[in-house]
Parts: sequence; C-alpha cells; structure tokens
Amino acid sequence: MGRGYRPHSAEYVLNNLRILIQDYGVTSFSFEDDNISCDRKKWHRILNGIISEQFNIRWITRNGIRADTLDRETMVKMKKAGCQTITIAVESGDERVLREVIRKQQSHKSIRDAIRWAHELQIQQSSFYIIGFPGETISEMRRTLELAREMLECYDSTPGLMFATPIPETFLWHECIEKGIIEDSSSLTPEDWALATDVFGMPIIRQTQDFNIHDLMEMKCEFIRFFWRYKLRQKLGKFDLLHLFSNFAIWMLVSELRRELKQMYS
Repeated sequence: MGRGYRPHSAEYVLNNLRILIQDYGVTSFSFEDDNISCDRKKWHRILNGIISEQFNIRWITRNGIRADTLDRETMVKMKKAGCQTITIAVESGDERVLREVIRKQQSHKSIRDAIRWAHELQIQQSSFYIIGFPGETISEMRRTLELAREMLECYDSTPGLMFATPIPETFLWHECIEKGIIEDSSSLTPEDWALATDVFGMPIIRQTQDFNIHDLMEMKCEFIRFFWRYKLRQKLGKFDLLHLFSNFAIWMLVSELRRELKQMYS
C-alpha cells in the first residue's frame, strides 16, 4: 500500500450523480473518498457541475478529509452545492506527531481555519483524532485531547477519538513489526480488527516505551467525560441541579468503563 491511487474523473462522478438523481430519485449522498478534495481542480469541477445543473441534492463527506486542501472560497462553493456535513481528519493535536510520526504535512492553522469556516457557513462538522502511535508520548496525546476540546467548545465540532491501527503492509504495520510492538497478523482475530477500527473499540498497539493500554484507556475515558459533559450542558443548560446530575451521570459511565477495563487487563 503506497501513495498512489486511481481516482475517477469529475465527469464520471457527475454522470453517476445524474443517473442516480434522474433514474432513481436519490437526493442525499455520502462521498466516501477521503481524498476527494486533494485534487482541487477536479473537486471544483464536481462542485461547479452540481451547482450549474441544479442537482438540488444534500451530501456529506463521511470520511475525514484534509483541512489543508480547503479554503474559504471552496467551502462557500461546497455549501452552495448542498454540503450538509464535513468531517475533518485532524489526527493529532501535536505538530511534531503530525510531521514526524504520522508524516502528514498539515498545520494546525489549516485545521482551525477549516473548522471555523464550516462553523461560520453553518456546515455541520465533525473531526477525527488518533492517539497511540509508536513514538508518541502521553503529553503529546494530551495535546490531541486539548485540541479536540477546543474545537468542540469553540465551533461545536463533534470529535471522534480513535486508536492508531497498523493495517497490514502499511508503513505503521512494518514499524510495529520491526519494533516488536506486535508479532504478526496471525495473532490477531477478526474481532480484534473490528474493535480496533471502531470508535468505541480497543487498541491493537497496547504498549510501547512511552505508554501502555491503561494510559490509552484513561485518555479515552477523559475524552468521553468531557464530550458528554459538553453535550449534556447543551441540552440541560446551566441550572445547578441539572449540571450536578450531568456530572454524576458522566462519572458513573466512566467509572463503569474503568471497572470493565480493570477486569479485562489486570
């Protein structure tokens, strides 16, 4: 698995949309391509086609797209073309991890800009974050949680926290094999893979020289706590009794999760 891929042309995408709209009456779409905005000229041709042909559709980008492929002009056009929700692939709240560990040349400025523009244009947005990379420290993971909290509280960007998953034959996979973090794919069951790639799943990378599985799950618990506290405050307001109840409910949820984890890994 490398950096190359074979994309469909803008004309091919527009033709498929045209068929689904005219022949089958489809009006809502999900673009699953997480590279959909990387080729900016092609992406603008798709958006221009949707607008000029008056498709009158609603659509979302379910998979995380790169913030540094977006600018305000593009997002205005996306809104006009029917965009309802975008998902931004933030991945890490630490610049070093982004640059040296994940090898993703994307700045936090571009991330903050994209999420802010979406908020200003009233495009709903969510953001993906990942922790648990080999070479990542606990303090760097904490910065990821801090960025997730900032984007949630400032722009209502719904966060999803995932664990780094070494898919076979990727760079991350070979790094984990070489460092002895995992043995090989035969030691992992289909259930392990399913859980690892689920938002509420369990990590495959469970111990490095910088962290262990308890550190990861503590981060997950902290993430769940601040996310649901924020959502409950939105729903319940600032009335003291309801605020107290929301904190108690979150504490009960996290405590139960901790008990289950302790039984599983103690």
